[in-house]
Amino acid sequence: MTDSLLEVAAAVIVQAGKILVAKRAPTQHQGGKWEFPGGKLEVGETAKQALVRELEEELGIQVRASRPLIQIKHAYPEKTVRLSVFKVSRFTGNPQGREGQPIQWVTLAEMNGLEFPAANSPIIQAVNLPEICGITPPKWDGPAEFLASLRRNLSMHQLVVLRLPGLSARSYTELAIRAVEIAQKVGTRLLLTSSAEEVMSLGAAGLHLNSQRLMHSNRRPLGMEGRLISAACHSVEQLRQAQKLSLDFVFLSPVKPTTSHPDAAPLGWPCFSEWVSDCRIPVYALGGMRRSDIGQSFQQGAQGIAGISGIWQP
Repeated sequence: MTDSLLEVAAAVIVQAGKILVAKRAPTQHQGGKWEFPGGKLEVGETAKQALVRELEEELGIQVRASRPLIQIKHAYPEKTVRLSVFKVSRFTGNPQGREGQPIQWVTLAEMNGLEFPAANSPIIQAVNLPEICGITPPKWDGPAEFLASLRRNLSMHQLVVLRLPGLSARSYTELAIRAVEIAQKVGTRLLLTSSAEEVMSLGAAGLHLNSQRLMHSNRRPLGMEGRLISAACHSVEQLRQAQKLSLDFVFLSPVKPTTSHPDAAPLGWPCFSEWVSDCRIPVYALGGMRRSDIGQSFQQGAQGIAGISGIWQP
């Protein structure tokens, strides 16, 4: 493998619930596979400038609204690439394969069935995840109050972690049974904090690991195909461990001071951005997050924000 790093800008172009993909020519590296449109940075270009230029040259469209989605560094045997990926939500022009490449608008389900280069896997995962993840508050007056709040909030979120640290294992399971039923009815992906076995037996969408379980794991839990696995991270070492286990996404915290962990020193956005820049899986910013922070989180390389008090509706 060479030491050279190839800088590439790529676009996830979204319109009417579909995403535009293009097929690489058979003669290209990773030829015959589908990809997200984009191309190499020219000398002196920023990733955003390259994106605008490449989409004009390749597709004949002009970018009107975009934001960072994820940055990925991936080593192939023959080269190393760094993909700076943007989500394009508004453009003008009619997309065409101006270089002879086939293009196609696909749904998320259709996109998941296509063959992409290995470096694109984190992009696909990022596209499949929402911008906000809710986490259940840890304390409740009783099960009835909890379930009433859960019904309200699950209908407003696409992704939620059922975190109830004060409960016994038996009490957690009893509430998890009800919570999974509610989540399935409204189409919310609900992650449990108990075990992979319970996730599968209850039909939950996935498993969330705290940082201690993350660091004591030596492999991704078995039998979880088609389900999400996430983890809580507070250090670079934990981020590396999550990537080693091929987890689907992580929370990095605390970004700001938080009432749930008042003694924890906040990372701040500069530190968060630095750590996330070397992470090849989606990262949610956690700790003191409000909905007003979501734009800032995008600019710092986050998938979006996660939270309890700032996200969960009382």
